Amino acid sequence: MELTKLAEAAEQGQEGVWVEFEDSRFKIRSTTSKAYRKAIQKAAKGKSNHKLTKDLEAAEDFGIEAMADGLLLDWENITDNGVQLECNRANRIRVLKIAAPIRDFLAQAAQDYTTFEREDEEEDSATFRGDGGMASEVGEAAGTADRQGGKRGRSGSPKGPA
Repeated sequence: MELTKLAEAAEQGQEGVWVEFEDSRFKIRSTTSKAYRKAIQKAAKGKSNHKLTKDLEAAEDFGIEAMADGLLLDWENITDNGVQLECNRANRIRVLKIAAPIRDFLAQAAQDYTTFEREDEEEDSATFRGDGGMASEVGEAAGTADRQGGKRGRSGSPKGPA
């Protein structure tokens, strides 16, 4: 396990990353972020542990408030009756209360450190730049087939003698 990758994921968790749920996108922080921990402290003020353990609705409201203030930063393509919803605190709380599947998805994604890992963009771009990646191999194979007199069908695969 590479510690620098874990450190990078932790940094991304502080800043937030975009995740997709169906046809919408959400920008979230990690549950290990300072902002989320502060939001939990703020949401817990004035609430007793006894009440939160006995009252399911109060416990759910506590979690939603912490998510709205500390995890959920922004969204795209969230509508209500065809109208785009602005990502403000009141709407974040409303969406998290109404849409349990979204809430559950975001909670899971925020807890998973792999959500915040950066993809190796350099490796991916090498594949398509032509510096020894797959794209250059495909291009070389096509050039070889053309030089050998092979004809190409609709699928792009060489056709042999008919």
